Parts: sequence; C-alpha cells; structure tokens
Amino acid sequence: MVDLGASIQARSNDGAMPQALILADSSTAMGQGHLMRCQTLALALLRQGWQVILCGQALPGHGLERAVEFFTQEHVAVECFDAQHMDVETAPATMLRVQILAPLMPFTPEQRAADDSQRLLAMHVLPLLQRSALLSCQSTQLESARPTLPATLVLVDHYSIDAPFYHELRRQQPKLLLAAIDDLANRQLPVDVLLDQNFQAPDPRRVADAPQPGSARTASDLAQLTAIDQNVQTPWRYQSLLPAHCLTLIGPQYALLRDEFVQRRVEPTALMVSPTIRRLLISFGGSDPDRFTEQVLTALCDLYGSPASLATTTSRPDTTAAHSTGKPLPQTSSFDHVRDCQIDVVVGRAYPALPALEALVALLPQAKLHIQTQQMAQLIASADLCIGATGGSTWERALLGCPTIAYWLAPNQRPALEALAQVGAIINAGPAATFDAVQLQQLLTQLDQPKRQALALKARQLMGKGTGAATVASTLGMLLKSHLLQCRPVVIDDAELLLHWANDPDVRSQGFNPEPISMATHLAWLERRLAAADELFYIISQAGTPIAQVRFSPKTDYHREDLHSGAEIHVSLAREARGQGLAAAVLQAAICKALASPVAAKWQFIDALVRCSNLASSVSFRRAGFVEFSDTDVKGIPCRWLRRFILESRE
Repeated sequence: MVDLGASIQARSNDGAMPQALILADSSTAMGQGHLMRCQTLALALLRQGWQVILCGQALPGHGLERAVEFFTQEHVAVECFDAQHMDVETAPATMLRVQILAPLMPFTPEQRAADDSQRLLAMHVLPLLQRSALLSCQSTQLESARPTLPATLVLVDHYSIDAPFYHELRRQQPKLLLAAIDDLANRQLPVDVLLDQNFQAPDPRRVADAPQPGSARTASDLAQLTAIDQNVQTPWRYQSLLPAHCLTLIGPQYALLRDEFVQRRVEPTALMVSPTIRRLLISFGGSDPDRFTEQVLTALCDLYGSPASLATTTSRPDTTAAHSTGKPLPQTSSFDHVRDCQIDVVVGRAYPALPALEALVALLPQAKLHIQTQQMAQLIASADLCIGATGGSTWERALLGCPTIAYWLAPNQRPALEALAQVGAIINAGPAATFDAVQLQQLLTQLDQPKRQALALKARQLMGKGTGAATVASTLGMLLKSHLLQCRPVVIDDAELLLHWANDPDVRSQGFNPEPISMATHLAWLERRLAAADELFYIISQAGTPIAQVRFSPKTDYHREDLHSGAEIHVSLAREARGQGLAAAVLQAAICKALASPVAAKWQFIDALVRCSNLASSVSFRRAGFVEFSDTDVKGIPCRWLRRFILESRE
C-alpha cells in the first residue's frame, strides 16, 4: 500500500487535496468489468490522498450499490446518492462519493446518438465537478471557489465517449487533467494519459520491416529489434488517436487488480503447477448473458459420461451447435491428468438462468456452484486450470499462475487474446459464440503438466509485480505535479546555474565523464547548444525556483533510420530537489513543452541512457512513460536504454 505521505506531494500550492471524478458504466448486458477496475483505481487514489467521485448511469443491473459495499469493507468513508439527489452536499468527512446518474446514453457507440456525450457532460459531469467544490470549501468560500473547480482529474472508462466530450470539457476547464481507459483504439481521445491494460501484439510495421540492400542495418539488428518488439508494450495501435504529449500506460503490468489478487500473487520463480488437474475453474463473468457456462458444463457432462440431456429445459440454450459427443471419458492413460478433478463454477446473481445451471451442476458430483462469490482470488489460486472468458479476469488468473483456456466474448477482446496466445501465455479457444465441445474436450486432454506449466509461467512473467492500481494512481499524482511546474528555455545567463548543477559530485558520478567542467569549457558548450536549431534546452522551476535542467538532442534510430527520428533526453535535478519524487514530473513537464515546439514535429520517440547502477533514474523514467528497450554500453559503462514512444497526432 502506498503511504499517504505520497499524497502531500500531489497537492496543489495552496494545500488543497486532489480530487478525481471517475465515470464508468456497468450493466447486466455489458458486465461489471469497467466499474470494478475503476473502483479498484478509486481505492488506490484514496490511499494516496485523493478525494473521489465515482459515478455511472442507472442501467439495468448496474453495480454501484455493490461498489458501496466494497468500499465500506475497505473502511472508506463513502456516501451514495441516486439521480434525484445530485445536489445533496457530501459530508465533510466523506472521502468518496458514489453517484448514480440518470441514464442518458448507451454504452456501445453503435446505439449512441450524436449529442449523447454532450448531454452527459452538460447534465451530469459538469454539475458534479461544480458540486465537488463543496468537498473542500467552507460555505463562506463557496462563491469564490466556483470559477475554478477544485476537481483536478476526470477519468473516463466508456466506449461511447470520444473527442467532442473531452474538447468541451477542456474548453470549460483547461487546467483539468484528463484520462481515459480504453482498449478499442478506434477513436480520437484528446487526453493527458491513456491506460490500456491489455497485452499488445508487436507493431506489424516494425516486425515486417527487413534490412534493405546497402543499408547499415543487419539481419542481427533486425532479430534484436524484433525480439524487443515482442516484449515491449508500445502504443502503436493508438497512432494518430492521441495527442503527442499523452502519457500511455500500456500492458498488463498496469492491470487494475484488487488487493486479494495482489496478496495471493505467486512469484515466477516459485510457480509450479500440479502433475494432474485436481481443480478446474469455469468462469465467464458475473452475468454471462449468453449462458456460455452451461455450454461448457454440457461438454464436461459428455466428457465424463454424465447424462446432460436430463437437464434439458425449454429455457436452456441449444447445445447441438456445441457438437456434443455423448461419449464418456475414455479409460486410457492420456486422460489421467483430468480424471476425478473438482469443478468450481462461478457466476453472479445476474446470471439469466440459474435453475438450468443448477440442474447441470447437479449432474456432475464433483462440481460446485458459486454465486456472487467473495472468494474469487482463492478459487483462482486453488485451480489448476481455468476455462473462461478473456477480459479483466485474464490478468487475475495470470498473476496467480492459473493456466487458462480462454474464449473471447466481444470483438474488442480478440486482439489481446490472440497476442497472448502468440507468445504462449494462454490457449485461444476462439469466439465463445461458436463454442465447440469437441475442441474443448481435446484441449482438456492435451494440456498435460509441461504445457500448463509453460502457459502459467509466461502469463505470470507478463504481469510484473501486479501492483498496477497503485502504479497508475502514482502516475496520476505525478502528472498533477508536472502541471504545477514551470518550463522555460535556457538562456546564456543561466550558464553559472547550469555549471553548478553539472559539477555536483553526484551528477558527475552518474554521467559518462566524471571529470569536473571548467567555466570556459562550459560556456563554449552552452553557446553551441543554444545555437543548434535542432536542440531544445529548458529550465524547470517549482513555484519560481529553478530545480532542474532538461535538454533534447536529435537522434536517429540506427536500426530503422528510414522510419524513425527522435531525440535523446538529458536531465539533472538540483540537489535540493532530489528525494521528493519530482524527477518523473520534471521529465513530463519538459516533454510536454518540447512536443509543442516545431523542432519536435517529426519526433517518433525520445530515448534515454541510464547507468544500470542508477536504479532511481530508471524508475523515474519508467514513471514518465518510458519503457526499457535493452541493455547497452557507453564508453564501456553498462547502461539501460529506455524509450518513450511519441504518437503522430499533434494538437
């Protein structure tokens, strides 16, 4: 858990507590995943000292009341208001307001009217932002507070909200930090930070490129870069959809997982699956409106020789399309690893046909039905194999080392599932809509211990520490700090200050030339830097006090010189500014300033070289959106090569 002390650094200059408004919908039809990951992020923000408004529309089967139960169990001071009580003031001690909104727009873009998002903004979001002024202002201060809303962040997890919503919000409140959670990559999102926790396939333009005759690039260069591409999560799917300055958090290491999963995580070095499948978990989400859970159970009944036909009811889905074999489990050694396993079946209270499901479960003596369970983490940790849907639960299973046969339920889930299968982290069984019982039976009998071990280990390695929620919350706090910094171009009169910083013993020891710099050498160097038309050089200040220098020099990607041009970043902080968690904010502030310059118009990346021994700097660069590309060396010094990808859109 992140110490509340970190929140002090995120506060504005007047000491006001940062506030976030999070918008996410849930329903029986769409499921609860968007709301559940947002409530996990809300809890992480609360722990880092934010006040939060979590809101969603009153769609059929929405889970906002259960969200209140979740926060109450976490000992959060929470109040919940329905759509008729949006104007009710929150109690002073309340850290979290859960607001149920009158439904104004559908979740899917196909059903949306052109002005739905604008109505949502005007009728719900802006009034809630205005109401948030009451959270931190005394009544005597209310009128003076209204012109500048204290809410500092608006985060949206909604497929139907696109550019007009954000543009209007930015027009009315230009200082707001705007964030989005997405995985569609199908529309403009003019935000400051984007989270896509799905695993991304390599950029096909980079993998498909080959060395050309006469090029300095070699086949080994290509092989190295291809290997890098397969392991580094990049925002290539969002090219031209995000502003250049947008910080992207891409990949399952940012997955928003609840505490119970993080606490039960298994380290890759300790991961060992059992020789046989002792427990099998079936989970297609809480609602499973298309009743795929029953189709899987029917296939298992056939596999184990149970009379599934006895459970047929008029309300049960047609299982003839599932190609049931009707054959019992063969008495051969090739099926030993799936014989006599316990089966855990998990659904929510919103499951559309519980009596039919209960009848199917009753046909399998080793099966147990769990309805709206609070023990999901324990069930996953105990399972030797899972059959279920992809989506947010994919990352829960990966963190706990549970190999999975997965089906995609919606088209947006397909790319991540295929990418995971490509690297050997999951079994892609295809679309659930074309479920094939024979295929499932064959997969079950083929997944012996070595195959399940390989699946579980690869999936676990993709997850990192599993603390994505805390990392995302910390990143949002960092971005808030970056907004409070000032950034100006270096001038010749800064020579003495820059030399003082450059000759700091710690700076010299972490650089590639440890010798002190003379004023004459420094002046000549600075004059060249200021005269270079393709360089950018800034002083970063906090409350008017200079705290850092950041310089960008031109760089060409030597692997792909015909495709990529960018910059290399050089940074140092004043001694008095170190140890305050400011480095990533300094980087972000300078990058935003640089990307607004015509000099950066064609940049596609920003690179950094950091000594491998300088772990603190590596962490700061990662927090500022850089990914570790590879290890290299400079003048014989082992270094880490980090890169931040710059998207093509310029606003």
